[in-house]
Amino acid sequence: MKCAEFSSKLKNILGLRWSPVSIKYVSRDDSLLLGIQKPGGRLYICQALALAKRGKTLLLTQDKCKCPDGAPILGLMRTPDKIKSGKFHGAFGKFNSAREAKRIVNERPSFELNKVKAIVFAPFEKSPVDPDIVILTLNPEQVMWICIAATYYTGERLEFSTSGHNSLCSDCMVVPHRDGKINVSFGDYGCRGSTEVDDCEMFVGIPWSLLPQIIDALEKLSKKAIPDSRNKIYMPIYGRTRI
Repeated sequence: MKCAEFSSKLKNILGLRWSPVSIKYVSRDDSLLLGIQKPGGRLYICQALALAKRGKTLLLTQDKCKCPDGAPILGLMRTPDKIKSGKFHGAFGKFNSAREAKRIVNERPSFELNKVKAIVFAPFEKSPVDPDIVILTLNPEQVMWICIAATYYTGERLEFSTSGHNSLCSDCMVVPHRDGKINVSFGDYGCRGSTEVDDCEMFVGIPWSLLPQIIDALEKLSKKAIPDSRNKIYMPIYGRTRI
């Protein structure tokens, strides 16, 4: 019930186009997950997210994961030598040489091997379990309100870990779970080439533990700050500024 309530508030306050996506990591056999369907074919991780934000709940296991790069990041399989050496990424022309590609692979946030056995992707409002992470697909203005909500009770500045490579997996699925903080991703080469994500859309990963406070702050912001900003209160109207 909390998932449905939180999802409704996020959608209504922010004006979301897509459902927030619930991410649950499965590290052992769990009878609660036996009824969750695996995809019929193999999917990239970003494609599983795209299906979930449209309303589908699915269980992604190593044998159903098509992503040779994202699966190792999430601990589902060992990193192939071709990726570890930098040759895989270097072949796409995204780096000056394989050396830089090797560095970004070695330094990217990842789970240790076999930490995760499977991942449940679900539309947040229909999540069969409390998630570990919730991922939102947003435009920049909506990201701004998430950031403001995250600082509403602290006043601290936010720092994000991102690279433009493996951003959905590392930035939104590993970093928030590892650090217990929100993290922003601009998307990456793979997800923008494998899904329909819009040029103006980006992602935010939020740990489940932070959601109640963030939603509480969004509700307070929705009373004045959000509508005032969206009404462009500082724009001159007929030669005067509305205040």
